[in-house]
Amino acid sequence: MKKWLKLKKFIEDIEPDVEKFYNRGFDDTGKRVTVGMQQLKVLAHEVRVDILTHRKVNKIRKNRKKNGV
Repeated sequence: MKKWLKLKKFIEDIEPDVEKFYNRGFDDTGKRVTVGMQQLKVLAHEVRVDILTHRKVNKIRKNRKKNGV
């Protein structure tokens, strides 16, 4: 859940630059948004890996419980 919260906070942090770029036409913020989108991609991948890891752990736990281990 920590990775998800980190991703969510990152989006909130970059939102002012996105608004400045689209609503006010500030070109300088466009570069920050572009770099931010690259970072967002990395964070999204980390969340995905974290979810897959948790799924595996939960599956193992369920199997152990089912088998009485």
